[in-house]
Amino acid sequence: MAMNVAVDQAAAKNYYIFNVAQFDPGTRRVIMEGDSPKYKATFRQSFSLQDAGFGFWKSKLPEGHYAITNIKAKFATGLGSGHVPYGTDPLALLLVGLTVIAISEATVDELSFINESGLLMADAPTFKIESGRVSYLGKIRVTTDTKSADFPEYDKEGQWDGVSMITRTQSRYMADYRYDELELKPYEGELNLSTYPLLPQPLEVFKTRRFVLEDYGDQEAIQRSVQRKQITAEINAPAPPVPGTLNGKSRSELQRLYLDGALSASQYESALKAANQ
Repeated sequence: MAMNVAVDQAAAKNYYIFNVAQFDPGTRRVIMEGDSPKYKATFRQSFSLQDAGFGFWKSKLPEGHYAITNIKAKFATGLGSGHVPYGTDPLALLLVGLTVIAISEATVDELSFINESGLLMADAPTFKIESGRVSYLGKIRVTTDTKSADFPEYDKEGQWDGVSMITRTQSRYMADYRYDELELKPYEGELNLSTYPLLPQPLEVFKTRRFVLEDYGDQEAIQRSVQRKQITAEINAPAPPVPGTLNGKSRSELQRLYLDGALSASQYESALKAANQ
């Protein structure tokens, strides 16, 4: 199996762990060996806060049916593999100081695709592996949607005068997705695709959903996923034109252009880097 994984700089307060395991398609139950899945693979992201992270995940697995069983988002508070070095980064310390309260209230440690009975949920991303072929799953990008909200402004004694408010920007952390075989170009030699032909395995559940890894801090109930813009009716329509300039566009505008197909993956990456400079 092969998959691209990316983490936007804005989402780098967490580090992310992705797990897959083989399941029985007849029962939708993960095939276990003792207390662990018999055949499994894990990707642990280790990107730094300063740079958006772009990783490539490949694992050799026996043929069969597989699913992403969970995505874990861990608040990265220290040094080590997969941790953002907050203790040595003044900018990171500032970010933590501004957001740690909202984060502690809203963090979803794990987005699981297995229910309480141990069966795959209906929205689990599933795929196949066949002997002698490379199953390409596409690209998961961890990104953020931001919004502003007003909160009571407390004094040093923790008292609120009933009037004073402070505006904070909150983020929702999303597992977004796109299937584009051009993303495989840099890894063709590494995968030896001339010998092991490609088996396209787009993750169908992502066509209509964007999964929530961490919701906005003021949400009473944490959403599991949000509906992606429906594009079925537009499938035969001409592609929207690529904007003449991307200068000055916000991250949300760039993200919308990318999801609507107006920007290629490479154009989106370049525009994001320029926006962060």
